[in-house]
Amino acid sequence: MYSKFINVLFAILLLVSCVKHNTTSQSDAVAASQKNVETAPVPVSASIVRVDTLTQYISTSGTIQPLHTIKILSQIPGEISGVFVSNGMKVESGTVLLQLDNSECRDELIRARSEYFEALNAALQELRINHTSHLDTINAYFHAALNQKSVPQLPGLIAEKSPQPVVLTTQEYMILTRHQVPAKDAAVHRAERNLRHCTIRAPFSGVISGLSVASGAVINSNTETMTLTTLDSVQIAINILEDELGLLKAGTPFRIISSDGRFVFSGTIEGLSPQVDRDTHTGKAFAFLPNPRELWKAGQYVQVEVQQAIYPNQLIIPREAVLTRNDRNLVFVVKHKTAKWHYVTLGPSNSRFVSIKKGVLPGDTVVVSGHYSLAHDSPVDVQMMTRNKTHRQQKNSQGLYGVNNNSG
Repeated sequence: MYSKFINVLFAILLLVSCVKHNTTSQSDAVAASQKNVETAPVPVSASIVRVDTLTQYISTSGTIQPLHTIKILSQIPGEISGVFVSNGMKVESGTVLLQLDNSECRDELIRARSEYFEALNAALQELRINHTSHLDTINAYFHAALNQKSVPQLPGLIAEKSPQPVVLTTQEYMILTRHQVPAKDAAVHRAERNLRHCTIRAPFSGVISGLSVASGAVINSNTETMTLTTLDSVQIAINILEDELGLLKAGTPFRIISSDGRFVFSGTIEGLSPQVDRDTHTGKAFAFLPNPRELWKAGQYVQVEVQQAIYPNQLIIPREAVLTRNDRNLVFVVKHKTAKWHYVTLGPSNSRFVSIKKGVLPGDTVVVSGHYSLAHDSPVDVQMMTRNKTHRQQKNSQGLYGVNNNSG
């Protein structure tokens, strides 16, 4: 009986020993795992503190405006016999845009010429009888004008700017008036002008838009037929708050920002509007943009930054590097693969960079991303940010991209 009791007791002790051993092994494994997690370096991105110029900008918007745009209007009424352009078509100066039926205008010109030369011939007969001083001049004009497609102005009929203008005597002018030569001269030139207006041409090279007529349509005078816009050079109208207008002047640099954050054009302001919109409390700054490839479109909305202030010789870091804890600004400086907590005093800043007055030194490595959960003396695995990632790209007037050397 006693032997049986001893065996049972030994079995119980052996079982307790095994359970305790397993529990200790599991606890050791968990502790080792936690130790590995605590000591694993945190992956972060970092940037070098550098001395550079910090530029502050006014962030605003602007609208692209064509320098030359006109609405093509019909000068006379008539039926359209042909439309030779379409929306979006590029045309050269002098290109025929549309044609009106000119049969009536031709008939009117023939009638006006006939009546004019008939009246002038009758006046010449009376001038010969009176032996007037400009008889030979008017007679030579009569024979020359008969064979010309366009009737030139009768010498002396209106004031001339030539070195030796013909000045008709009172008697000569009264003879011409009695035969209605001045009135019929005006009728001829009016008929010639109407015939020219039957053919509508492009006054300058540009792009067609807003075409609103078709062949066969009957239109009145001053009917808007289309719009012609030239885009080889455009201007930008930049919106500026009225309290910021005083900070700008002709020659102030600006830059246009693309949707991906790069600035694609830089230039200088040409002038400021003297008016302020009383509803929006904004004024306008204007600048010219070269547009040889017509990338800028009329009415296009763009983001703009206008230079406001320049701070040279600043300690520059990306804005993302700065954290605020307990109402104090700080950065993490990496030393020997460990992130050190540094309180900093901030200076001027812009949308991308901030200057540091106190707390870091040139050449220090500051953490830019992955630092929100860091603690002092945390081990870190650093990936350095390259300069082309901390600088925007600039597109010059030749359409090439380059790197901006100033922090802005």
